Amino acid sequence: MFILFIAKMPPYVTRAKKIIYFLFFIGLTFPLIALSQDSQEFFESGNNKRDQGDYLGSINDYDKAISIDSNNHIYYSNRGVLKYEIGKYKGAIADYTQALLIEPVFSDAYFNRGNAFRKTGAYNKAIEDYTKTLEIIGNDISALNNRAISYTKLGRLSKAIVDYNQLLLIDSDYAIGYNNRGNLKYLLGDIDGAISDYNKAIKFNPNNHLIYYNIANLKSVKGDSFAAIRDYNKVLKLNPMYLVAYKKRAEEKYKLADFGAACTDWKQAIGLGDRDLSKWLTSNEGQWCRLLS
Repeated sequence: MFILFIAKMPPYVTRAKKIIYFLFFIGLTFPLIALSQDSQEFFESGNNKRDQGDYLGSINDYDKAISIDSNNHIYYSNRGVLKYEIGKYKGAIADYTQALLIEPVFSDAYFNRGNAFRKTGAYNKAIEDYTKTLEIIGNDISALNNRAISYTKLGRLSKAIVDYNQLLLIDSDYAIGYNNRGNLKYLLGDIDGAISDYNKAIKFNPNNHLIYYNIANLKSVKGDSFAAIRDYNKVLKLNPMYLVAYKKRAEEKYKLADFGAACTDWKQAIGLGDRDLSKWLTSNEGQWCRLLS
C-alpha cells in the first residue's frame, strides 16, 4: 500500500520528498488504526470485568471505548445493561437511546430500554418499546410477557390478556404465562378461569409454591376451606418458611372451628417474625389462643 502511494507520485517529486510524504502518510494512518484497536481493547476489557462482577470497572472501560469510538451502538448498549443492573435506570435509558440513534433497527436496545422504562414507572413508554421489539423480530415471549405486565400496571387488563393468549400460542408450556393470565382473570372476576390457568401452570411447574398459593386463595374465595387448606399444605411442603401461608391456612382452620390448629399456625407465623400476630397473641384479645397448647 505504501509502495503504491510513493510510486504514484509525480516524477518531479524527489526521493527525499517521497520519504517525507511517506512518513507523513503513515503518521496519519497509524494513529487511526491504533485508536480503533484501543476502543476494542477497552470494550473487551469491559466485557471481562462484567463477567467477573466488576460492574463499575466495566462501565469505566466502556466509557473509554466510547470516548474513542462514539459511533458503536454495541458499546452504548452494553454500558446500558450494566447501568440497569446497578439500578441507574435513567442512565441505562440514555445509553439505549443513543444506541438506537446509531442503529435504529436494534431489537435488543428497544427491549432493554422497555425494561428500564418499566422500572421507572413509565409503562406507556415501555409498551411502545416492547411493541417496537415485536415489530422487528416478530413474536417473542419475553417482549409479550413484559408488555402484558406493563398493560396490567396501567389497568388495561384485557390488553394484557391478549398478550398472554398470544404468548401461550407460541409456547403452550409456559407456566408463568398461565399463572399471570390467571391473576388477570381473577381481577376480572373469572374465578373458575383463573383456577383453570393456575392448574395448567402447576402442570408445567409443579414445584412452584406461589402457584399453589394462588389456587388456595381462590378456593378460599369460593368458600371451599377444605380444598384451600389442602393447597396451603402443598405450599408449606414446598416452602416451610412461607409465613403468609401459615396465616392463610390458620384463617381457613378458624372458619372450620378448628381453633387449636388455627392457633398452631398463627404461632408458626409468629415464630417466622410476624410482629402484628405477636402483639395480638400477647393482648387480651388473643389470650384464648395463647392459653392453647
